[in-house]
Amino acid sequence: MSDKLLAKESTRSGLEIEIYHAAMIGDSPVMPIFLRDLSELMNQGFAQPFIPVSNRSKALYAMVGQDIVGEIIYDFQDDVSKTTWIAFSHVDKKFRRQGIYTKLHSLVDRLGIEQNRNTVYAYIHVNNKLMQEHM
Repeated sequence: MSDKLLAKESTRSGLEIEIYHAAMIGDSPVMPIFLRDLSELMNQGFAQPFIPVSNRSKALYAMVGQDIVGEIIYDFQDDVSKTTWIAFSHVDKKFRRQGIYTKLHSLVDRLGIEQNRNTVYAYIHVNNKLMQEHM
């Protein structure tokens, strides 16, 4: 795996996670997890039936042991706002409410700042009240 380990963290419950960065999701272990999670959200009516990313999109993902338990897929847009665009995010149901998304999002923010990005945008379903509060 050529993805870079960025951090070792503890969740709110004390679970140890490792956070990795994929410079592109194509040829990364996060790709099949992303496709599975996107398909699940589409089947539930929480995502539109299109792929919001490309093989060149970047990812941050959290691992517990050998399992990916959360991911954020993002791109840097070269628009007027110099945007960091979060195209997809998901945390496994068994690991929610432990601060994993918050840790991933904080790292996306930091990477955006390092790339002189001024704004972060994200796709969030209208019924996802918890995520809307986070943003």
